[in-house]
Amino acid sequence: MNILITGGCGFLGARLARTLLQRETLDTAGGAPQKITSITLADRAPPPADLAADARVRYEGGDLNAQIASGALPSANVDVVFHLSAAVSGECEADFDLGMHSNFEATHALLQACRK
Repeated sequence: MNILITGGCGFLGARLARTLLQRETLDTAGGAPQKITSITLADRAPPPADLAADARVRYEGGDLNAQIASGALPSANVDVVFHLSAAVSGECEADFDLGMHSNFEATHALLQACRK
């Protein structure tokens, strides 16, 4: 199973990645547990050292909208997406366009890409 975590280098994303790597399997929709073969962390920030050192972890850095528009994400072999990427409320209140770009447009683009 190949997993994509957007916001994967943030507090929640990194915690989720570590938990999944430790468990080594994931079951979806009540199915049998499947072995996790790779986790892609998509984020503007670099991955924590422990995750970067794990051979099962791949890092895609940059703006989520740009990654989706270029076709880099989500890759065709992704089985599960955890979408945790977001700009927080304080940032969005100060910069409405940032909130729309990071939270609404990126989520919409990711959902559209997953539908294909």
